[in-house]
Amino acid sequence: MQSLGLSNPDYDKIFKTRKEAKQAELEFENRIIKFRNNNSISSFELGGEALFKDFYKDVWLDDYKSGLTSSYTQPPSLVTIQNTEDLFRLHILPMFGAYSLNYLNQHRQFVIQKMNAKAKEYANFKVIRSYVNQVFDLAEEYEYIESNRLSKSLRKVKAIKKNHLKTEKCDEDKYLTDTELMAWFQAVQEDLDNGSLSYQDYTLFWTTFFLSDRKSETYAL
Repeated sequence: MQSLGLSNPDYDKIFKTRKEAKQAELEFENRIIKFRNNNSISSFELGGEALFKDFYKDVWLDDYKSGLTSSYTQPPSLVTIQNTEDLFRLHILPMFGAYSLNYLNQHRQFVIQKMNAKAKEYANFKVIRSYVNQVFDLAEEYEYIESNRLSKSLRKVKAIKKNHLKTEKCDEDKYLTDTELMAWFQAVQEDLDNGSLSYQDYTLFWTTFFLSDRKSETYAL
């Protein structure tokens, strides 16, 4: 923190007047902006004022590649890592990359609005939600932020696009067409004729079909 003119990371100072406090706050913010522009300060030194995109690149991504951000016993494969980087590049960083961890963590409504909009346009939203939450969990673990205030709110955001696609799925897509059904019947008959299907299994097939049972239910008869 010496780069910001601080002797320790717990910055606490009392000012005589509100005007002096405001001036000191502005000067401190200007120093942060200056160091960011000059790339002369690390994400760790910035703490919660680190940009989301910098924390992702400097901290989270390395831990993710090592398998430290999830409960899986094995680290992700190269293909999975590439897919994850693409997901951040195309979806997550455009939403949150330019904001600091503190800002996002303290503005839950802003984050949820962004995530809700993404859930309406991207079917595999649960993966995005998981990664965003992982970023803030890691920021909390490494004490960039005091706590992950977004976790509970993120869980409430539903996978709107995916659920909508399920609802829109027509009943006809769930069943065989007449042509497909006749082809299936013919294949069963051919299997019986050439000996690849026993008469018992043939009987069970038709019993299951006419009773509209599950196969296990028919076998239990």
